[in-house]
Amino acid sequence: MNDRRTDLILFFSFAFLPSLIILHFYGNTKIFTVAFLASISIFSSLLFYAIIKSSDEKISLSALRKKFVAAMHVLLEYHSCNMPLYSSLLKIINSSDDRELKEILLPLSKKEYLEGSEKPFNENSSKLSKMFDGSGLPLSLKPSALQVFTEKINSEEEEKVSSIEQYSQRYATINMFLSSVLPSFIIFGFVGSSIISQSNPSLLIFSVIMLFALPALYAIGNSRLNGRLNG
Repeated sequence: MNDRRTDLILFFSFAFLPSLIILHFYGNTKIFTVAFLASISIFSSLLFYAIIKSSDEKISLSALRKKFVAAMHVLLEYHSCNMPLYSSLLKIINSSDDRELKEILLPLSKKEYLEGSEKPFNENSSKLSKMFDGSGLPLSLKPSALQVFTEKINSEEEEKVSSIEQYSQRYATINMFLSSVLPSFIIFGFVGSSIISQSNPSLLIFSVIMLFALPALYAIGNSRLNGRLNG
């Protein structure tokens, strides 16, 4: 929690202080302007925090999803060696050092699952619902059900890998435009208009665009890319 609070303070500082410094040298430090920039800084800080938190959760769920699928593969291997189902699950649980994975696997050692009940796994774990969008999970621990499940996951992963390069290139191009090309055009336009125009251009608008709008657009685009890679 303290780390998250520190992140929020840093986001706010990096957004608010530079704009205040610019406006101070420009000579515009009215209460309304400062309050306006502070409000936008708070909004931006919360937005960046939400994006980072969402990205962290997706990465964590993706890693846990892979571990669960791997555990089902191992369970199939134990099935093929005629190892009792309960012993197989217990061995996988004891050999794992991941607390979240153990919390997901332990309910599957109940009698109803060991006897082949076709009760959805996700009823025992909200994380399983998130990892697999509430569908696609095996309905039992029978080898046939696990085989269908693992084959489906493998097929989805192959499709994802085949499309990820094109998707990454698209968002990498968009992010490069937002981080390099567009800011250059905005700075060029601001400087050019200040030289040509009789009146001074609005430094407040320039500060809002450069310090808030562009970083927010870049963060959202980068979040979409990370979501695709880790989803």
